[in-house]
Amino acid sequence: MRLGSRRRVLAAAVVALLGLGLTACQTGGAHGGGDEAAEAVELPALSELTPLEDPRAYEGPTTAVVGGPSIPPLAEAPAAELPVTVVSKDGAGDTEITVEDASRIVPLSLSGSVGELVYAFGLADHIVGRDISTSFPGSDEIPVITKDGHSVDAEAVLALNPSVIITDGSIGPVDVVLQLRDAGIPVVTVDRAIDPESSFATAQQVADALGIGDAAPGLVDTLRQAIADKEAEVAELRPEDPAKLPAWPSSTCAARRASSTSSARAAEWTASSAPSARSTWPRRSAGSARSR
Repeated sequence: MRLGSRRRVLAAAVVALLGLGLTACQTGGAHGGGDEAAEAVELPALSELTPLEDPRAYEGPTTAVVGGPSIPPLAEAPAAELPVTVVSKDGAGDTEITVEDASRIVPLSLSGSVGELVYAFGLADHIVGRDISTSFPGSDEIPVITKDGHSVDAEAVLALNPSVIITDGSIGPVDVVLQLRDAGIPVVTVDRAIDPESSFATAQQVADALGIGDAAPGLVDTLRQAIADKEAEVAELRPEDPAKLPAWPSSTCAARRASSTSSARAAEWTASSAPSARSTWPRRSAGSARSR
């Protein structure tokens, strides 16, 4: 299989399996409930689908339905070994953060992937607030702490009295998230999952931040095998004629996307590096968060 074809198959496999990074942009109130949560959908097995003979020749509307996490959570939630000190991947540089309590977790990410990883580790019962994109069985009962789509509502977060916040930096404003750390809440930034390998690294970082680092390798092995299995299923749907394979986005689209990403990263860096722009929040009891 050529490298380009291999990448197409792998990308499709990850989409079909995890839905990471592909959750549609939604809007919702700061305090969400069932209305904001994505409805659970039952997706057919890929083997039951009839692929188009020539995907490139098709013209018309197309609807893609992405289900929730397809990896079941661990049968038994691992016991946390706390306190634990981890490296937070902040935009302004790495920062050591000590987490002493993981009983009240707020995971934050644009795609909902961080929350779904916490769910996969069997710790869904410890999630007290979520972003609008996080979706797993029972998530509709967890308050949404984002407003106007994907903007973190600091007051809503503080009202939940979280013991730790884990974010991949894809949701903000970054300045608001850092203010939550100023309020005494341990805020741990993990790497953003953009492909299978980075997803595995993020899973380890999330586990480390929750004091369950030893549980990550087993989950990663499960993910690797599930992706390999799904990749094999996707390969069966590919047209045999390479000329009929779906085309990659045009170079113009790719350039615009790269430019947008660079601008966003620059904005995050500026916000996280400008202490004058950060207001002071009431601090929690001493020792609830330590950075050094």
